[in-house]
Amino acid sequence: MPITINGSGTVTGITAGGLPDGCIVTADIVDNNITEAKIANGAVTQDKISTTVVTVPIGAVFHFAASTAPIGYLKCNGDTVTNGVGTVQSVTANFSALYAVLSSPYGSPGKLPDLRGEFIRGWHHSRGIDSGRVFGASQSDDFKSHNHNVPANGSGASAAQASGNGIGTYPTGFTGGTETRPRNIALLACIKY
Repeated sequence: MPITINGSGTVTGITAGGLPDGCIVTADIVDNNITEAKIANGAVTQDKISTTVVTVPIGAVFHFAASTAPIGYLKCNGDTVTNGVGTVQSVTANFSALYAVLSSPYGSPGKLPDLRGEFIRGWHHSRGIDSGRVFGASQSDDFKSHNHNVPANGSGASAAQASGNGIGTYPTGFTGGTETRPRNIALLACIKY
């Protein structure tokens, strides 16, 4: 029997095929009544949840402490999803909802943001902090213009490196690596589909 009911009329178990599609609606479920103890381990998988039940918005980006994307997510690596059923990153699914969210801010319709090796900067959204910036646009690295000068007074090593009569300033020279960056840790950026 697919549905088990005890002597007092309480449902004590439901097996596969026990409930026809669409027979349980919100009004049938008492608030806060579905707990982990009432769901058998692994019984509710992503494919069992209706697409009308949204737990994480389509297009939400998260960073994960794993080298592979979790179920329901794609790596933010610049791949392009189809407007419908397709296969991306070895995942076959209907990507139309994600395609609609992406439209074309990352170069072409359906293109995932490529966040590999990138720092994320919040969109200024008319605040004026990053004027002229278009949503979804990338920026190359930059370093605010500045200089470092050491005064030279006409004698010593500083004077020898200064131009002309040895009075003025001289540049300190170059230091550093190949990019400007804060301390960081690498995590996998993924997007919900």
